[in-house]
Amino acid sequence: MSALAGLAAVAATPSPSPGGPLQPYDYSPGLLGFLVTAAVVVAVMVLMLNMVTRMRRLSRRPEPEAETPGDAEPESPDAAGGADAPHPTDKA
Repeated sequence: MSALAGLAAVAATPSPSPGGPLQPYDYSPGLLGFLVTAAVVVAVMVLMLNMVTRMRRLSRRPEPEAETPGDAEPESPDAAGGADAPHPTDKA
């Protein structure tokens, strides 16, 4: 059991860093990193507000009225494919 306690003690002690003690700039992105992150956050917020505004406008538009078959104007034979094209009411 003493070997297990020795391994636990070795694993619990941290190893020293290779460059000596930590300096403040070793783990901080600094002012430039903060400003870039803040600019990205502001840009995302502006884009999301714009998207929400556009989505609200889109959902408030009325749905187009569905046309019934009787309301549609009859198509001319020229528009359907020429004068030689068979018409649906023609009997074969």
